[in-house]
Parts: sequence; structure tokens; C-alpha cells
Amino acid sequence: MQVDLEATAELSPADRAEVEALSRACLAADGIDPGLHPATQLNVVRDMPAWFLAWGKGRSGGRTLVGSACLFAPSRSEGELSAAVSPLWRRQGIFMGLYALAMDALRGASIPALLLAADARRGFGKSLADRLGGVRSHGEHLMALERCDAALGRQGDAVRLVPVTGAELPLAAGLSSEIFGDDPADALAFVRGLLDDPSREQFLAMGTGGPVGMVALSTIDGRHMIHGLGVVPAARGAGFGKAVLDAALAVLFGRGAERVSLEVDDGNAAAIALYASRGFKDESRTDYWRIPVA
Repeated sequence: MQVDLEATAELSPADRAEVEALSRACLAADGIDPGLHPATQLNVVRDMPAWFLAWGKGRSGGRTLVGSACLFAPSRSEGELSAAVSPLWRRQGIFMGLYALAMDALRGASIPALLLAADARRGFGKSLADRLGGVRSHGEHLMALERCDAALGRQGDAVRLVPVTGAELPLAAGLSSEIFGDDPADALAFVRGLLDDPSREQFLAMGTGGPVGMVALSTIDGRHMIHGLGVVPAARGAGFGKAVLDAALAVLFGRGAERVSLEVDDGNAAAIALYASRGFKDESRTDYWRIPVA
């Protein structure tokens, strides 16, 4: 069977259904979600190809999706690549074809590095990174909290979450740059992308003296997540991290969420301890391997 490769900035509804079916097949075979659901619409370069599809074509002319990869690049420093290949089509060079398309996309967008995302439970990340000339960058823990296990405090009363609209865009972008150290132009593009994404909400965390932090919430296919929780440097150490987290959880639980998840860098011991104090439990770890774009 012939394999054709395709690169696109956005998925059509039909192609998205194919990617979801491929993800389910990989989950059933491996017991691990391949992670083909990033918010590629938040990429800093909007027209950069972000989805890469490998189609198996039979003699009758029909085609089947046998592999897919996606790039998440919210800044110009690097792009995260997640990939999946059908269990029936592995070890036939499909991943390398998808990887080459992703490298071409990053090269065209002048993004200098690729981050290869690999679930630590699969165990192949290091060997693949060694083959591609990469080194481990960091890891991210996926932590989850069941509503019945939540141990919320009263700190949430110390802040008020204010939804970001177009009027607050400059303020939100400035806070994002200050909190996370992002390039101001990239932060502006990212926050603008959040406003255009109906599945996500960005909030400013307002204390009595003004903004002290920010947080984003998403609900996709019934999955509730917290993203980008941060406190401005001048307000750190005063308990505002707990306050923003408690306020965010109150919003999600108030909407009927039974489970909330988030991702946290494995080197951020303080954040991991904060989430654990509220009942979040570690579920998995994704390793990221940095590969220079040649």
C-alpha cells in the first residue's frame, strides 16, 4: 500500500474524525493517549503547518489515516511535536516522514528547535532522541483531581477572577510576559489566540491592589483543565498561587466538573506541592527531548 504525506495548518472536520479514530486505536493498543489534541490554533505563527497526516492508499483508491503528528508552538523558541502511528503500520518509516514535515514547518517559521513529546511509560523517548540528535529538555507531570478528593481552602476569597476580553488584551499580554518570561510579541499573539478559542477562557486574578496573576481554563469533550496559572513576581510568596488555584477550581466545580487536570513542569517542586495540597494526584509524565532544527 502506498503512503502519502500531507501538511496542513488546520484539520477539516473529516480529517479530525480520522485523527480521533487513530488516537483511539493507539490508546487501545498501548494503553496511552498519544496526545494528538493540542491547541494548534494558539501557535504564534498562525499559517504554519501544524498537522501532518500519513495516508495509506489502496489499489481501489480509498485511503486510511495510518499516522499523524501535530506541532504546538505558542512561542518562537520551539515547537512541541506529538505523533502517533497505527499499530498495524509501525516500523515502516512513517514517523520519520511526519518528523521531516514538522522540521520543514519549523524551518519555514524560523523556529530553532523541536521538542519531541514522549510518554515516559513508553520508554522509547531517549533512544529516539539519541537517534535524532536530541537531549532531554524537561518533563511534565499530568496531575488530576477528582471532585470528591478536593481539599479546597479559603484562599480563593483573596482574589477575583475577571474574564479577559478584547479590552483587557494589552494588560493580559503584559502580565503573561512578566509572569512567564515570554517575548512580549509572542505573549500578545498567544493571548489573542486564547480569545479566539471558544474552548478556553483566560482570567486575570485581581487582588485588592490590582492584578496579581492569571489563569486559563478549558473544557474540551468533557475534559476540564487548568492552564497557565501564574503569579506576578512582586506578589509571589504571599499565598496568591493557592488563591488563584482555589478560585479556578471553584469555577470549574461550580459548572459541574467532576474531574480537573493540569500539567506541571517536573522541576517545579513548589507548584507540584501546591497542587498535591489540594488533592491532585500524579497520573503520568511526558518527557520532552530538544532537537535543533537544522
